[in-house]
Amino acid sequence: MRPVRRAAAVLTLAATALVAPLPEGGGRIALAQPLSGATIEASISQRFEADSNYELDPDPAGTSFFSDTRFGFDMTSGTETRTFRLGFDVGMRALWEADEDFEFTYANPGIGFARYEQEWADATFDGYLRLAQRRLSVQSPLDVPGFETPPTLPPDDLTEFDGTERRLDTGFDLALRTDAPSSYRLGFDYTNFDYSDIPAGDAESTAPRYQYTATALWTLRFAPVLSSAVLAEYDYGKADNALENEISVSSLDVGLIYEPSEVLQIATGLGYADRTRNNTIDGETVEIEHDRGPEARAGFVYDLPDFTLEANARVTTAAPETRWTGDFGLQYDLPRGELFARGYRDYGGNNLGNEVLIYGALFGLTRDINTLSRVGLDLRASNQIDQEEGGEPDINQATLTARYIYDLTSNVSTTLGYRLRLRDEGDDAGSATSNAVFWTIGRSFYGSP
Repeated sequence: MRPVRRAAAVLTLAATALVAPLPEGGGRIALAQPLSGATIEASISQRFEADSNYELDPDPAGTSFFSDTRFGFDMTSGTETRTFRLGFDVGMRALWEADEDFEFTYANPGIGFARYEQEWADATFDGYLRLAQRRLSVQSPLDVPGFETPPTLPPDDLTEFDGTERRLDTGFDLALRTDAPSSYRLGFDYTNFDYSDIPAGDAESTAPRYQYTATALWTLRFAPVLSSAVLAEYDYGKADNALENEISVSSLDVGLIYEPSEVLQIATGLGYADRTRNNTIDGETVEIEHDRGPEARAGFVYDLPDFTLEANARVTTAAPETRWTGDFGLQYDLPRGELFARGYRDYGGNNLGNEVLIYGALFGLTRDINTLSRVGLDLRASNQIDQEEGGEPDINQATLTARYIYDLTSNVSTTLGYRLRLRDEGDDAGSATSNAVFWTIGRSFYGSP
């Protein structure tokens, strides 16, 4: 069963679903069939890139060059009802940055992940863990192919200064009594950010922070196509900044889930939410904002074997002003390729620990030319708006990547690509543009321990 469909009920009412893009290198993710024992896919790749504005600076120093040597490991073990996955993708970078000394550093980003899924006759469990490290001045998406983790924070933190960020994502989804008229689902997602190697002048611009979301959903089916739903949700976030910004939101919603067919699900809900924001002033916790009021949710999932479309929306008055958030996701398996798209509007925390509003969109297309070659196109765009008075300026950023992949053998492939990055922070900070070309060659190894 596809991950999007399995979690449809709780995601439609409670959270957002992430349609994961394909890896930039066009690599394959095998092992989708039922397994016995363990299967391993390892990879090694070499990448060469020239970038006209490596750190996306409004006043670039010149063209930079780097070479990445990356190592990947992906082990999958399981049966038809149980799957365990463990892996990493890390590397070293030889960097000739414009007007800087040559250095060896880590390739951006470095990722480790684990996932465990279990299905019983009347229950399912899905738990995940992801660790990521990246250099802040060089934007890199934290995609893990095939690792569709509902994000607890907006995925794009548009930081521009140097330093190292470490991010932890973990959580689980547990469904009980799935074959009974009365069923339950519990979910928990946690994200933590920490920083190191920040230049002295930027030290106050980073705030370690964490956020978690806990959900509990009870559904009662009183007709073959109609069920009632009661959803309780709690969000909590705290930043280690000067004011120790702390925001908590509790909500309770009651709704209906309508499933006229096996491929379509529609849900609506009404509820009440309570939002509190606290700051620490002179060593004392002070309540800065306390808002409560009604809210409404709606969403749908349309899921075919080769096509999935879903959308969610939420409107709440439990905020300084009425807020709406939402997302949509589309995935379409073409006869000779794949199309995906995602858009979202969400609130979260930025590197200062301030609350921000982020609009974002992702679009990707892969198309087979023949049995040996294919092309890919990815587009990402984000708009980040600081909600604090006197906070950071709005940040607009977009990345367009085009690539051509050719399979030299069944295990060796090469990629030639072009990437355009744009960034704008208003009249004061100015705008920046980066043009880059890259070439990658990599080999995959398959086997069993």
